[in-house]
Amino acid sequence: MSSTDMAAPAARRTGFTLGKRAAMAVLGFASGLPYAVFTGTIIAWFTAYEVDAKSIGVFSMSSLPYVFKFLWSPLLGAYSPPGLGRIRGMSRLRSWILLSLGLITPVLFLLPNLDPTNSLGLVAFLSLIAIFASATQDIAIGGWRIRIAEDEDELNGLVAIEQFSYRTAAFFGAAVAFVIAQNASWDAAWWAIAGLVGVCFAAVFFVPDPAVDAEEAAQDQPIVLGGSLSPAQRRRFLLPVLGAWGLSLAVVLGFMGYILALDPSASTRNFTLYAGPVIVAACLLAPILAAIGVMRKTGERLHDHAMSTGPLDTLYRNLLEPFIDLVSRFRFALIPIVFLVLFYRYADGVWGAFAYPFYLGAPEVNGGLGHSLIEVAAASKTFGVLMTIAGVGVGGAMLKLLGQMPALVVGAVLAAATNLLYADLALDAAYTDAFIAALRLDTIFPALNWVVNLLAVDDVQIGDRLGRLMLVIAAENLAVGIASVVYVAYLSGLVNKHYAAVQYAILASLSLLVAVLGRGLLGELIDERGFAYVFILTALLGLLGVAASVIEWIRRARSAALKRP
Repeated sequence: MSSTDMAAPAARRTGFTLGKRAAMAVLGFASGLPYAVFTGTIIAWFTAYEVDAKSIGVFSMSSLPYVFKFLWSPLLGAYSPPGLGRIRGMSRLRSWILLSLGLITPVLFLLPNLDPTNSLGLVAFLSLIAIFASATQDIAIGGWRIRIAEDEDELNGLVAIEQFSYRTAAFFGAAVAFVIAQNASWDAAWWAIAGLVGVCFAAVFFVPDPAVDAEEAAQDQPIVLGGSLSPAQRRRFLLPVLGAWGLSLAVVLGFMGYILALDPSASTRNFTLYAGPVIVAACLLAPILAAIGVMRKTGERLHDHAMSTGPLDTLYRNLLEPFIDLVSRFRFALIPIVFLVLFYRYADGVWGAFAYPFYLGAPEVNGGLGHSLIEVAAASKTFGVLMTIAGVGVGGAMLKLLGQMPALVVGAVLAAATNLLYADLALDAAYTDAFIAALRLDTIFPALNWVVNLLAVDDVQIGDRLGRLMLVIAAENLAVGIASVVYVAYLSGLVNKHYAAVQYAILASLSLLVAVLGRGLLGELIDERGFAYVFILTALLGLLGVAASVIEWIRRARSAALKRP
Protein backbone atom coordinates (compact mmCIF):
# COMPACT_ATOMS: atom_id res chain seq x y z
CA MET A 1 0.00 0.00 0.00
CA SER A 2 1.39 3.42 -0.90
CA SER A 3 1.95 6.11 1.68
CA THR A 4 -0.67 8.22 -0.08
CA ASP A 5 -3.24 5.50 0.49
CA MET A 6 -2.34 5.59 4.18
CA ALA A 7 -3.05 9.33 4.44
CA ALA A 8 -4.31 10.58 7.76
CA PRO A 9 -8.05 10.80 8.43
CA ALA A 10 -8.04 14.59 8.15
CA ALA A 11 -7.22 14.45 4.45
CA ARG A 12 -9.87 11.80 3.87
CA ARG A 13 -12.58 13.78 5.59
CA THR A 14 -12.15 16.63 3.13
CA GLY A 15 -13.08 14.31 0.25
CA PHE A 16 -10.10 15.61 -1.73
CA THR A 17 -6.35 15.15 -1.38
CA LEU A 18 -3.64 16.75 -3.48
CA GLY A 19 -1.37 14.40 -5.37
CA LYS A 20 2.20 14.13 -4.15
CA ARG A 21 3.61 16.31 -6.92
CA ALA A 22 1.01 19.03 -6.49
CA ALA A 23 1.50 18.90 -2.73
CA MET A 24 5.28 19.21 -3.17
CA ALA A 25 4.77 22.26 -5.38
CA VAL A 26 2.62 23.88 -2.69
CA LEU A 27 5.09 23.06 0.08
CA GLY A 28 8.08 24.23 -1.97
CA PHE A 29 6.31 27.55 -2.56
CA ALA A 30 5.42 27.78 1.14
CA SER A 31 9.08 27.22 2.01
CA GLY A 32 10.59 29.67 -0.50
CA LEU A 33 8.26 32.61 0.06
CA PRO A 34 9.04 33.38 3.75
CA TYR A 35 12.78 32.97 3.15
CA ALA A 36 12.74 35.42 0.24
CA VAL A 37 10.64 37.89 2.22
CA PHE A 38 12.49 37.88 5.54
CA THR A 39 16.02 37.76 4.13
CA GLY A 40 15.53 40.14 1.21
CA THR A 41 12.23 41.89 0.56
CA ILE A 42 11.93 43.26 4.08
CA ILE A 43 15.40 44.82 3.66
CA ALA A 44 14.15 46.65 0.56
CA TRP A 45 11.21 47.89 2.67
CA PHE A 46 13.68 49.18 5.28
CA THR A 47 15.63 50.97 2.54
CA ALA A 48 12.46 52.73 1.36
CA TYR A 49 12.04 54.01 4.93
CA GLU A 50 15.75 55.02 5.07
CA VAL A 51 16.74 52.63 7.85
CA ASP A 52 20.52 52.87 8.29
CA ALA A 53 22.85 50.10 7.14
CA LYS A 54 24.07 49.25 10.66
CA SER A 55 20.51 48.53 11.82
CA ILE A 56 19.92 46.45 8.69
CA GLY A 57 23.07 44.49 9.42
CA VAL A 58 21.96 43.77 12.99
CA PHE A 59 18.44 42.88 11.82
CA SER A 60 19.84 40.42 9.29
CA MET A 61 21.18 38.37 12.21
CA SER A 62 17.57 37.33 12.76
CA SER A 63 18.18 34.77 10.00
CA LEU A 64 20.19 32.72 12.53
CA PRO A 65 17.30 30.25 13.06
CA TYR A 66 18.06 29.04 9.53
CA VAL A 67 21.61 28.37 10.78
CA PHE A 68 20.59 26.61 14.01
CA LYS A 69 17.49 24.78 12.78
CA PHE A 70 19.18 21.39 12.98
CA LEU A 71 19.23 21.88 16.77
CA TRP A 72 15.50 21.23 17.17
CA SER A 73 15.00 19.11 14.03
CA PRO A 74 14.92 15.77 15.92
CA LEU A 75 11.95 16.94 17.97
CA LEU A 76 9.60 17.38 15.03
CA GLY A 77 9.33 13.71 14.18
CA ALA A 78 9.02 12.68 17.81
CA TYR A 79 6.51 15.22 19.16
CA SER A 80 3.39 17.00 18.00
CA PRO A 81 3.19 20.82 18.16
CA PRO A 82 3.06 21.98 21.82
CA GLY A 83 -0.47 22.12 23.17
CA LEU A 84 -2.06 21.09 19.91
CA GLY A 85 -1.54 17.33 19.72
CA ARG A 86 -2.63 15.85 16.43
CA ILE A 87 -4.35 18.59 14.43
CA ARG A 88 -7.46 16.94 12.98
CA GLY A 89 -5.63 13.62 12.81
CA MET A 90 -2.75 14.94 10.71
CA SER A 91 0.72 13.47 10.93
CA ARG A 92 3.15 15.29 13.18
CA LEU A 93 5.12 16.72 10.27
CA ARG A 94 2.06 18.15 8.56
CA SER A 95 0.88 19.58 11.89
CA TRP A 96 4.20 21.41 12.27
CA ILE A 97 3.89 22.80 8.73
CA LEU A 98 0.38 24.03 9.47
CA LEU A 99 1.43 25.61 12.77
CA SER A 100 4.41 27.31 11.11
CA LEU A 101 2.32 28.86 8.36
CA GLY A 102 -0.24 29.81 10.99
CA LEU A 103 2.45 31.91 12.70
CA ILE A 104 3.96 33.41 9.53
CA THR A 105 0.67 34.59 8.02
CA PRO A 106 -0.44 36.97 10.82
CA VAL A 107 3.07 38.44 11.05
CA LEU A 108 2.85 39.38 7.37
CA PHE A 109 -0.59 40.93 7.88
CA LEU A 110 0.78 42.98 10.80
CA LEU A 111 3.74 44.47 8.92
CA PRO A 112 1.67 47.04 6.91
CA ASN A 113 0.59 48.56 10.23
CA LEU A 114 4.17 49.25 11.34
CA ASP A 115 6.75 51.90 10.50
CA PRO A 116 10.25 50.38 10.59
CA THR A 117 11.86 53.74 11.37
CA ASN A 118 9.93 54.02 14.64
CA SER A 119 9.21 50.36 15.46
CA LEU A 120 12.27 48.49 14.21
CA GLY A 121 12.53 46.50 17.45
CA LEU A 122 8.94 45.28 17.13
CA VAL A 123 9.42 44.49 13.43
CA ALA A 124 12.54 42.49 14.34
CA PHE A 125 10.68 40.60 17.07
CA LEU A 126 7.79 39.68 14.77
CA SER A 127 10.20 38.76 11.98
CA LEU A 128 12.14 36.53 14.34
CA ILE A 129 8.93 34.64 15.19
CA ALA A 130 8.21 34.19 11.49
CA ILE A 131 11.79 33.10 10.73
CA PHE A 132 11.74 30.52 13.55
CA ALA A 133 8.46 29.24 12.12
CA SER A 134 9.88 29.25 8.58
CA ALA A 135 12.99 27.31 9.64
CA THR A 136 10.79 24.81 11.50
CA GLN A 137 8.59 24.46 8.45
CA ASP A 138 11.63 23.74 6.28
CA ILE A 139 12.63 20.88 8.60
CA ALA A 140 9.13 19.41 8.45
CA ILE A 141 8.87 19.77 4.66
CA GLY A 142 12.23 18.03 4.23
CA GLY A 143 11.04 15.13 6.39
CA TRP A 144 7.69 15.00 4.55
CA ARG A 145 9.43 14.84 1.17
CA ILE A 146 11.68 11.95 2.19
CA ARG A 147 8.92 9.95 3.87
CA ILE A 148 6.23 10.44 1.23
CA ALA A 149 8.48 9.17 -1.61
CA GLU A 150 8.21 5.44 -2.30
CA ASP A 151 11.52 5.09 -4.14
CA GLU A 152 14.60 7.05 -5.20
CA ASP A 153 13.19 8.04 -8.58
CA GLU A 154 10.10 9.53 -6.99
CA LEU A 155 12.23 11.35 -4.43
CA ASN A 156 14.39 12.88 -7.18
CA GLY A 157 11.26 14.05 -8.97
CA LEU A 158 9.89 15.64 -5.81
CA VAL A 159 13.21 17.43 -5.20
CA ALA A 160 13.10 18.91 -8.72
CA ILE A 161 9.52 20.10 -8.21
CA GLU A 162 10.40 21.58 -4.83
CA GLN A 163 13.38 23.52 -6.21
CA PHE A 164 11.38 24.94 -9.10
CA SER A 165 8.54 25.94 -6.79
CA TYR A 166 10.98 27.39 -4.24
CA ARG A 167 12.58 29.66 -6.86
CA THR A 168 9.17 30.63 -8.20
CA ALA A 169 8.21 31.70 -4.68
CA ALA A 170 11.38 33.80 -4.45
CA PHE A 171 10.33 35.56 -7.68
CA PHE A 172 6.88 36.34 -6.27
CA GLY A 173 8.29 37.35 -2.88
CA ALA A 174 10.71 39.84 -4.41
CA ALA A 175 10.14 40.86 -8.04
CA VAL A 176 6.33 40.82 -7.94
CA ALA A 177 6.31 42.45 -4.50
CA PHE A 178 8.55 45.24 -5.80
CA VAL A 179 6.25 45.88 -8.75
CA ILE A 180 3.25 46.12 -6.42
CA ALA A 181 5.13 48.41 -4.04
CA GLN A 182 6.26 50.64 -6.91
CA ASN A 183 2.82 50.92 -8.55
CA ALA A 184 0.60 50.79 -5.46
CA SER A 185 2.24 50.79 -2.01
CA TRP A 186 4.32 48.69 0.32
CA ASP A 187 1.18 47.98 2.34
CA ALA A 188 -0.41 46.43 -0.74
CA ALA A 189 2.72 44.36 -1.34
CA TRP A 190 2.63 42.98 2.23
CA TRP A 191 -1.07 42.14 1.95
CA ALA A 192 -0.44 40.31 -1.33
CA ILE A 193 2.40 38.27 0.18
CA ALA A 194 0.35 37.50 3.28
CA GLY A 195 -2.50 36.35 1.05
CA LEU A 196 -0.21 33.95 -0.82
CA VAL A 197 1.05 32.46 2.46
CA GLY A 198 -2.57 32.19 3.62
CA VAL A 199 -3.42 30.19 0.49
CA CYS A 200 -0.52 27.83 1.28
CA PHE A 201 -1.82 27.51 4.85
CA ALA A 202 -5.25 26.45 3.56
CA ALA A 203 -3.71 24.05 1.03
CA VAL A 204 -1.86 22.14 3.78
CA PHE A 205 -5.25 20.68 4.83
CA PHE A 206 -5.30 18.84 1.49
CA VAL A 207 -1.69 17.59 1.54
CA PRO A 208 -1.35 13.79 1.84
CA ASP A 209 0.45 12.35 4.85
CA PRO A 210 3.38 9.97 4.96
CA ALA A 211 2.70 6.63 6.57
CA VAL A 212 2.14 7.42 10.26
CA ASP A 213 3.60 4.09 11.41
CA ALA A 214 6.92 4.83 9.71
CA GLU A 215 6.96 8.32 11.18
CA GLU A 216 6.39 7.16 14.73
CA ALA A 217 8.89 4.31 14.39
CA ALA A 218 11.64 6.82 13.57
CA GLN A 219 11.98 7.79 17.22
CA ASP A 220 12.79 4.17 18.17
CA GLN A 221 15.97 3.90 16.10
CA PRO A 222 18.91 2.45 18.01
CA ILE A 223 21.89 4.44 19.18
CA VAL A 224 24.80 3.24 17.05
CA LEU A 225 27.81 5.30 18.17
CA GLY A 226 28.29 5.11 21.92
CA GLY A 227 25.40 2.77 22.60
CA SER A 228 27.43 0.95 25.26
CA LEU A 229 27.37 4.10 27.40
CA SER A 230 24.62 4.41 29.94
CA PRO A 231 21.90 7.02 29.32
CA ALA A 232 23.40 9.17 32.09
CA GLN A 233 26.84 9.04 30.47
CA ARG A 234 25.45 9.98 27.08
CA ARG A 235 23.63 12.93 28.61
CA ARG A 236 26.84 14.16 30.24
CA PHE A 237 28.34 14.47 26.79
CA LEU A 238 25.21 15.87 25.14
CA LEU A 239 24.11 18.53 27.64
CA PRO A 240 27.23 20.74 27.37
CA VAL A 241 26.74 20.81 23.59
CA LEU A 242 23.10 21.84 23.94
CA GLY A 243 24.15 24.43 26.53
CA ALA A 244 26.86 25.91 24.30
CA TRP A 245 24.57 26.13 21.29
CA GLY A 246 21.65 27.49 23.28
CA LEU A 247 23.83 30.11 25.00
CA SER A 248 25.34 31.17 21.67
CA LEU A 249 21.90 31.67 20.15
CA ALA A 250 20.67 33.54 23.24
CA VAL A 251 23.70 35.87 23.17
CA VAL A 252 23.12 36.78 19.52
CA LEU A 253 19.39 37.34 20.00
CA GLY A 254 20.04 39.37 23.15
CA PHE A 255 22.53 41.56 21.31
CA MET A 256 20.04 42.07 18.47
CA GLY A 257 17.32 43.09 20.91
CA TYR A 258 19.66 45.52 22.71
CA ILE A 259 20.71 47.26 19.48
CA LEU A 260 17.30 47.39 17.81
CA ALA A 261 15.10 48.15 20.82
CA LEU A 262 17.26 49.81 23.48
CA ASP A 263 20.39 51.47 22.09
CA PRO A 264 20.54 51.85 18.29
CA SER A 265 23.68 53.98 18.62
CA ALA A 266 25.72 51.18 20.24
CA SER A 267 28.64 49.84 18.19
CA THR A 268 28.54 46.33 16.72
CA ARG A 269 32.30 46.23 16.22
CA ASN A 270 33.27 44.69 19.55
CA PHE A 271 30.50 42.11 19.40
CA THR A 272 31.57 40.91 15.96
CA LEU A 273 35.30 40.95 16.68
CA TYR A 274 35.23 39.44 20.17
CA ALA A 275 31.92 37.65 20.77
CA GLY A 276 31.72 36.33 17.20
CA PRO A 277 34.79 34.06 17.37
CA VAL A 278 33.69 32.75 20.79
CA ILE A 279 30.26 31.85 19.38
CA VAL A 280 31.80 30.09 16.38
CA ALA A 281 34.18 28.20 18.65
CA ALA A 282 31.34 27.18 20.99
CA CYS A 283 29.22 25.91 18.11
CA LEU A 284 32.07 23.83 16.69
CA LEU A 285 34.35 22.88 19.57
CA ALA A 286 31.60 21.75 21.96
CA PRO A 287 30.27 18.92 19.73
CA ILE A 288 33.75 17.97 18.47
CA LEU A 289 35.15 17.72 22.01
CA ALA A 290 32.08 15.76 23.10
CA ALA A 291 32.59 13.39 20.16
CA ILE A 292 36.24 12.88 21.15
CA GLY A 293 35.10 12.26 24.74
CA VAL A 294 32.67 9.54 23.65
CA MET A 295 35.37 7.90 21.52
CA ARG A 296 37.83 7.87 24.42
CA LYS A 297 35.21 6.61 26.87
CA THR A 298 34.24 3.70 24.65
CA GLY A 299 37.79 2.93 23.55
CA GLU A 300 36.58 3.76 20.02
CA ARG A 301 34.44 0.60 19.99
CA LEU A 302 31.65 2.72 18.57
CA HIS A 303 29.50 0.34 16.59
CA ASP A 304 27.31 -1.06 19.34
CA HIS A 305 23.59 -0.56 19.75
CA ALA A 306 21.13 0.61 22.39
CA MET A 307 17.49 1.61 22.00
CA SER A 308 16.40 5.19 22.58
CA THR A 309 15.01 5.86 26.04
CA GLY A 310 13.76 9.44 25.85
CA PRO A 311 14.03 12.92 24.31
CA LEU A 312 17.69 13.41 25.25
CA ASP A 313 18.63 10.14 23.60
CA THR A 314 16.75 11.28 20.51
CA LEU A 315 18.88 14.43 20.51
CA TYR A 316 22.02 12.39 21.15
CA ARG A 317 21.28 10.15 18.18
CA ASN A 318 20.49 13.05 15.84
CA LEU A 319 23.06 15.62 16.97
CA LEU A 320 26.05 13.99 18.64
CA GLU A 321 26.24 10.76 16.64
CA PRO A 322 26.77 12.66 13.35
CA PHE A 323 29.70 14.55 14.89
CA ILE A 324 31.15 11.34 16.35
CA ASP A 325 31.01 9.83 12.88
CA LEU A 326 32.76 12.86 11.33
CA VAL A 327 35.53 12.87 13.94
CA SER A 328 36.08 9.11 13.70
CA ARG A 329 36.28 9.19 9.89
CA PHE A 330 38.35 12.34 9.29
CA ARG A 331 40.44 12.73 12.46
CA PHE A 332 42.82 15.71 12.06
CA ALA A 333 41.66 16.23 8.47
CA LEU A 334 38.50 17.67 10.00
CA ILE A 335 40.44 20.89 10.71
CA PRO A 336 40.88 21.99 7.06
CA ILE A 337 37.38 20.70 6.29
CA VAL A 338 35.85 22.91 9.00
CA PHE A 339 37.95 25.87 7.81
CA LEU A 340 36.55 25.41 4.31
CA VAL A 341 32.97 25.01 5.56
CA LEU A 342 33.19 28.24 7.56
CA PHE A 343 34.69 30.47 4.87
CA TYR A 344 33.83 29.09 1.42
CA ARG A 345 30.56 31.02 1.06
CA TYR A 346 31.69 34.03 3.10
CA ALA A 347 32.42 36.42 0.21
CA ASP A 348 28.93 36.24 -1.28
CA GLY A 349 27.03 35.38 1.92
CA VAL A 350 28.14 38.20 4.21
CA TRP A 351 26.95 41.15 2.11
CA GLY A 352 23.72 39.65 0.74
CA ALA A 353 21.63 41.52 3.31
CA PHE A 354 22.91 44.83 1.90
CA ALA A 355 22.21 44.17 -1.79
CA TYR A 356 18.90 46.05 -1.80
CA PRO A 357 20.24 49.05 0.15
CA PHE A 358 23.03 49.23 -2.44
CA TYR A 359 20.72 48.91 -5.45
CA LEU A 360 17.98 51.20 -4.12
CA GLY A 361 19.85 53.66 -1.88
CA ALA A 362 20.59 57.18 -3.03
CA PRO A 363 24.18 57.92 -4.18
CA GLU A 364 24.65 60.36 -1.33
CA VAL A 365 23.80 57.57 1.14
CA ASN A 366 26.95 55.40 1.34
CA GLY A 367 27.32 55.37 -2.44
CA GLY A 368 24.04 53.65 -3.33
CA LEU A 369 22.95 53.30 -6.97
CA GLY A 370 19.48 54.85 -6.68
CA HIS A 371 17.58 52.39 -8.90
CA SER A 372 13.81 52.01 -8.72
CA LEU A 373 12.07 48.95 -7.34
CA ILE A 374 10.96 47.89 -10.82
CA GLU A 375 14.49 48.17 -12.18
CA VAL A 376 15.84 46.04 -9.34
CA ALA A 377 13.02 43.53 -9.85
CA ALA A 378 13.97 43.25 -13.53
CA ALA A 379 17.75 43.14 -13.04
CA SER A 380 18.10 41.09 -9.88
CA LYS A 381 15.01 38.95 -9.50
CA THR A 382 14.33 38.19 -13.16
CA PHE A 383 17.52 38.40 -15.20
CA GLY A 384 19.61 37.52 -12.13
CA VAL A 385 17.61 34.35 -11.44
CA LEU A 386 18.18 33.17 -15.02
CA MET A 387 21.92 33.74 -14.62
CA THR A 388 21.94 31.77 -11.35
CA ILE A 389 20.33 28.84 -13.14
CA ALA A 390 22.93 29.19 -15.91
CA GLY A 391 25.67 29.18 -13.26
CA VAL A 392 24.34 25.95 -11.82
CA GLY A 393 24.59 24.39 -15.28
CA VAL A 394 28.14 25.68 -15.77
CA GLY A 395 29.13 24.41 -12.32
CA GLY A 396 27.78 20.96 -13.15
CA ALA A 397 29.79 20.92 -16.38
CA MET A 398 32.92 22.02 -14.49
CA LEU A 399 32.52 19.14 -12.06
CA LYS A 400 32.58 16.70 -14.98
CA LEU A 401 35.37 18.37 -16.96
CA LEU A 402 37.71 19.58 -14.20
CA GLY A 403 36.86 17.39 -11.23
CA GLN A 404 35.46 18.38 -7.85
CA MET A 405 38.44 20.08 -6.18
CA PRO A 406 39.60 22.22 -9.15
CA ALA A 407 35.98 23.30 -9.68
CA LEU A 408 35.72 24.14 -5.98
CA VAL A 409 38.78 26.42 -6.19
CA VAL A 410 37.49 28.15 -9.32
CA GLY A 411 34.12 28.74 -7.62
CA ALA A 412 35.81 30.33 -4.60
CA VAL A 413 37.91 32.62 -6.82
CA LEU A 414 34.89 33.76 -8.84
CA ALA A 415 32.75 34.38 -5.74
CA ALA A 416 35.43 36.63 -4.25
CA ALA A 417 36.34 38.40 -7.50
CA THR A 418 32.78 39.45 -8.37
CA ASN A 419 32.68 41.59 -5.22
CA LEU A 420 35.24 43.81 -6.96
CA LEU A 421 32.73 44.36 -9.76
CA TYR A 422 30.29 45.79 -7.21
CA ALA A 423 33.07 47.97 -5.84
CA ASP A 424 33.58 49.33 -9.36
CA LEU A 425 29.85 50.11 -9.61
CA ALA A 426 30.06 52.04 -6.35
CA LEU A 427 33.07 53.98 -7.75
CA ASP A 428 31.42 55.29 -10.96
CA ALA A 429 31.81 52.02 -12.93
CA ALA A 430 34.88 53.01 -14.94
CA TYR A 431 36.06 49.44 -15.54
CA THR A 432 32.54 48.14 -16.17
CA ASP A 433 31.93 50.86 -18.77
CA ALA A 434 35.26 50.08 -20.44
CA PHE A 435 34.33 46.39 -20.62
CA ILE A 436 30.91 47.19 -22.11
CA ALA A 437 32.49 49.52 -24.68
CA ALA A 438 35.23 47.05 -25.63
CA LEU A 439 32.76 44.25 -26.33
CA ARG A 440 30.03 46.56 -27.66
CA LEU A 441 27.58 45.04 -25.19
CA ASP A 442 25.42 48.15 -25.40
CA THR A 443 24.23 46.87 -28.78
CA ILE A 444 22.36 44.02 -27.07
CA PHE A 445 20.56 46.23 -24.55
CA PRO A 446 17.43 46.49 -26.77
CA ALA A 447 17.19 42.68 -26.95
CA LEU A 448 17.67 42.41 -23.18
CA ASN A 449 15.01 45.05 -22.72
CA TRP A 450 12.53 42.91 -24.66
CA VAL A 451 13.40 39.78 -22.63
CA VAL A 452 13.11 41.56 -19.28
CA ASN A 453 9.77 43.11 -20.19
CA LEU A 454 8.52 39.72 -21.34
CA LEU A 455 9.53 38.02 -18.10
CA ALA A 456 8.89 40.77 -15.57
CA VAL A 457 7.24 44.15 -16.11
CA ASP A 458 6.67 46.76 -18.75
CA ASP A 459 8.27 50.19 -18.86
CA VAL A 460 11.78 49.04 -17.96
CA GLN A 461 14.25 50.77 -20.26
CA ILE A 462 17.75 49.30 -20.29
CA GLY A 463 20.31 52.00 -20.92
CA ASP A 464 23.87 52.46 -19.78
CA ARG A 465 22.99 52.80 -16.10
CA LEU A 466 20.73 49.76 -15.75
CA GLY A 467 22.87 47.83 -18.24
CA ARG A 468 25.87 48.18 -15.92
CA LEU A 469 23.86 46.76 -13.02
CA MET A 470 22.56 43.86 -15.10
CA LEU A 471 26.07 43.00 -16.30
CA VAL A 472 27.50 42.94 -12.77
CA ILE A 473 24.51 41.00 -11.40
CA ALA A 474 24.89 38.53 -14.29
CA ALA A 475 28.54 37.94 -13.43
CA GLU A 476 27.88 37.66 -9.69
CA ASN A 477 24.88 35.35 -10.03
CA LEU A 478 26.75 33.18 -12.52
CA ALA A 479 29.60 32.90 -10.01
CA VAL A 480 27.19 32.14 -7.16
CA GLY A 481 25.49 29.45 -9.23
CA ILE A 482 28.85 27.82 -9.99
CA ALA A 483 30.06 28.07 -6.38
CA SER A 484 26.77 26.74 -5.03
CA VAL A 485 26.63 23.57 -7.11
CA VAL A 486 30.30 22.62 -6.64
CA TYR A 487 30.06 23.32 -2.90
CA VAL A 488 26.92 21.20 -2.52
CA ALA A 489 28.72 18.40 -4.36
CA TYR A 490 31.67 18.76 -1.98
CA LEU A 491 29.49 18.69 1.14
CA SER A 492 27.51 15.74 -0.19
CA GLY A 493 30.74 13.80 -0.57
CA LEU A 494 31.64 14.39 3.10
CA VAL A 495 28.52 12.95 4.67
CA ASN A 496 27.89 9.40 5.79
CA LYS A 497 24.69 8.10 4.18
CA HIS A 498 23.52 6.81 7.57
CA TYR A 499 23.56 10.40 8.89
CA ALA A 500 23.11 12.16 5.56
CA ALA A 501 20.24 14.49 6.47
CA VAL A 502 21.63 15.68 9.80
CA GLN A 503 25.28 15.92 8.74
CA TYR A 504 24.39 17.83 5.60
CA ALA A 505 22.12 20.17 7.58
CA ILE A 506 24.87 20.82 10.13
CA LEU A 507 27.58 21.48 7.54
CA ALA A 508 25.33 23.65 5.36
CA SER A 509 24.16 25.63 8.39
CA LEU A 510 27.69 26.24 9.65
CA SER A 511 28.49 27.66 6.20
CA LEU A 512 26.20 30.59 7.06
CA LEU A 513 27.35 31.13 10.63
CA VAL A 514 30.41 33.35 10.10
CA ALA A 515 28.68 35.38 7.38
CA VAL A 516 25.59 36.08 9.50
CA LEU A 517 27.65 37.03 12.56
CA GLY A 518 29.71 39.44 10.46
CA ARG A 519 26.80 41.44 9.08
CA GLY A 520 26.43 43.76 12.06
CA LEU A 521 29.98 45.04 11.71
CA LEU A 522 29.63 45.17 7.94
CA GLY A 523 26.58 47.44 8.23
CA GLU A 524 28.51 49.74 10.54
CA LEU A 525 31.40 49.88 8.07
CA ILE A 526 29.00 50.75 5.24
CA ASP A 527 27.66 53.67 7.26
CA GLU A 528 31.19 54.82 8.08
CA ARG A 529 33.07 54.22 4.82
CA GLY A 530 30.54 53.42 2.11
CA PHE A 531 29.76 50.41 -0.07
CA ALA A 532 32.92 50.52 -2.19
CA TYR A 533 35.22 49.98 0.82
CA VAL A 534 33.11 47.06 2.06
CA PHE A 535 33.01 45.34 -1.34
CA ILE A 536 36.81 45.50 -1.57
CA LEU A 537 37.13 44.24 2.00
CA THR A 538 34.79 41.27 1.42
CA ALA A 539 36.65 40.39 -1.79
CA LEU A 540 39.89 40.23 0.21
CA LEU A 541 38.24 38.17 2.96
CA GLY A 542 36.96 35.87 0.24
CA LEU A 543 40.58 34.82 -0.24
CA LEU A 544 40.13 32.80 2.96
CA GLY A 545 37.68 30.60 1.04
CA VAL A 546 40.17 30.33 -1.84
CA ALA A 547 42.98 29.36 0.55
CA ALA A 548 40.76 26.81 2.29
CA SER A 549 39.85 25.24 -1.06
CA VAL A 550 43.49 24.98 -2.11
CA ILE A 551 44.50 23.44 1.24
CA GLU A 552 41.68 20.89 1.03
CA TRP A 553 42.64 20.07 -2.58
CA ILE A 554 46.24 19.39 -1.47
CA ARG A 555 45.04 17.30 1.49
CA ARG A 556 42.83 15.17 -0.72
CA ALA A 557 45.55 14.70 -3.31
CA ARG A 558 48.01 13.54 -0.64
CA SER A 559 45.43 11.25 0.91
CA ALA A 560 44.71 9.68 -2.48
CA ALA A 561 48.44 9.24 -3.13
CA LEU A 562 48.93 7.43 0.18
CA LYS A 563 46.11 5.01 -0.65
CA ARG A 564 47.68 3.98 -3.97
CA PRO A 565 49.53 0.67 -3.84
